Amino acid sequence: FKKKFATADHLNRAEQRLWLVAWDLCEHYTNTFASNGAKGQLVAPRKDIALRYKEIIDDIGRSNPELRVSTEVLISAPDNRDDFEDCEPSELPRVQAFWREMMARFSTEERYNESLTSRFKGDGDPQVIIVVSKLLTGFDAPANTVLYIDKKLTGHTLLQAIARVNRRNEGKDFGYVIDYYGVLGDLNEALTHYEALAEYDPADLAATLTPLSDEIAKLPGAYSDLWQLFREVKNKQDDEQFAACLQHHDQRDEFYARLSVFARTLQVALSSARFQEDTPQATVGRYRRDLKYFLNLRTRTKQRYSEEVDYAEYEKRIQTLIDKHV
Repeated sequence: FKKKFATADHLNRAEQRLWLVAWDLCEHYTNTFASNGAKGQLVAPRKDIALRYKEIIDDIGRSNPELRVSTEVLISAPDNRDDFEDCEPSELPRVQAFWREMMARFSTEERYNESLTSRFKGDGDPQVIIVVSKLLTGFDAPANTVLYIDKKLTGHTLLQAIARVNRRNEGKDFGYVIDYYGVLGDLNEALTHYEALAEYDPADLAATLTPLSDEIAKLPGAYSDLWQLFREVKNKQDDEQFAACLQHHDQRDEFYARLSVFARTLQVALSSARFQEDTPQATVGRYRRDLKYFLNLRTRTKQRYSEEVDYAEYEKRIQTLIDKHV
């Protein structure tokens, strides 16, 4: 029993650890990504652990509505030959019961896969999809922004999992990897030995992962650069003075670019516990307030100069046409 249960894999499956990881995921996701439509993946070590994570995350959301994260579990079909990696033998009946429920709901495995991946790629629920091995390779969802890892991934699987979440998208320059297992220490070895990358110079791959601290260090500069555009504004309460600084097209383009940099850098910073602990709350509050103000200023500016159509004005009319005539 000592030999069997004193391994990292067994200790990582301890109930209280699963609760700690689930709670951390809920806090991190709701505070950082829930408001902007970004999606996430949680990689569980086995099918039964994937089901347990969903139960725990659902329980956290019921008792703490502000931490609610909608989830779905996407796994392959179980059978009696599932090995220890896929499922603890004593948990196999529960995994099979889950599978019967999914087949009753979707009829086939193909429909089950297509339905969940389609919903995950869309704007609604689920916000986080829990997987074991599915979707780690050969899957691309633009909103897939954060990868929570609680499974040993090595070599090409680790690289491809990171690549899935690292695809650029509008408003997204990179993905986030939250490592609960401790796999990122193997990343350099994976980059060096993965034969598909043999033609690349190792130096070219050195920046595959960037420490949060490096990005956070850019925040004061990005904030200062944004405010520099409005250095002529005397009364910070006067919206018209801010608007006057954006009369010319090139001024507006520069404003949009600098605001985008500041917003993305602040999002990175807010995802870091160390930043939250080391930065005075007054400073964090100022960053948040100014970001909100400048985002609203951008919206007003685009409307003022007819750079963006306010579709909300027409949505009710279109819906009325549909309701009446279709």
